Amino acid sequence: MAKKTNSTPLHQYLLPDVEVSEIDLAYIAGLLDGDGSFLIRKRSGERGYCMQVVYPKYHRETIEYVSNLFEGNAKDVNRSAGKAVYMVTFSSRKAYRLLSQIYPLLRIKKRAAQICMRFLEQYWRPGRTTPVDIDRDNIGAFHASLLKKEHTKSWPRRRPPR
Repeated sequence: MAKKTNSTPLHQYLLPDVEVSEIDLAYIAGLLDGDGSFLIRKRSGERGYCMQVVYPKYHRETIEYVSNLFEGNAKDVNRSAGKAVYMVTFSSRKAYRLLSQIYPLLRIKKRAAQICMRFLEQYWRPGRTTPVDIDRDNIGAFHASLLKKEHTKSWPRRRPPR
């Protein structure tokens, strides 16, 4: 099957920045630096990779607030010990836009955010290419392994008590 492509450059594919106050950006950066997850994962059921920023919490208003500012996907996930758990997810372009705006304010997860943004910059191709070619698959696998190493570095395994 031939690849379908167009000539849309990356900067046209990316979404424009959301107009948000510096205080809101700092607040969201703090939330994600503490409890957020930056992911590069294989797509389920198809070839290729995707990038996500995920933030789970028990407080629904916080999830809705973050979701509304950056057009995330807010949902109820499950109940843990009788408490509802809510999550907001940002995928690909929306995740990139969010990370690029909070990047200067991140402290702990700055390197993980950089890996995620670089992944999308290198992985993206004009138009939709079907199927995902081996070069893009390799780019996805490489960045996913980099991100995994970054997460492992920040959470060393604990030795069991003697």
